[in-house]
Amino acid sequence: MFQLEGAGSPQVDVVADCHALQVGELRLQAGQRRVFETLASPTAFVFHQGTGTMQIGGCSHAIAAGIVELVCPGEPCTICAVQDVHAFLVTVKDEEAAR
Repeated sequence: MFQLEGAGSPQVDVVADCHALQVGELRLQAGQRRVFETLASPTAFVFHQGTGTMQIGGCSHAIAAGIVELVCPGEPCTICAVQDVHAFLVTVKDEEAAR
């Protein structure tokens, strides 16, 4: 598991890791909510199944299977599951290595 930056940020199960990127898996049951206080690196949330909403920097986005949301470093976000949500987080570990 890795801990996203921020004291109250949830842990995420790592499913892939290389020198530049890390992929985590996130599962929420219907009615659950997860808050990511800040993200240290650019992160893509790739939603595999489920529905709900995602608040990013005060803007609300609908989520569903196939949706990809990008979150910039330092930007807080919250995911609220209406139906069970399964998502992958692709996080840049080293911006220089990713170029």
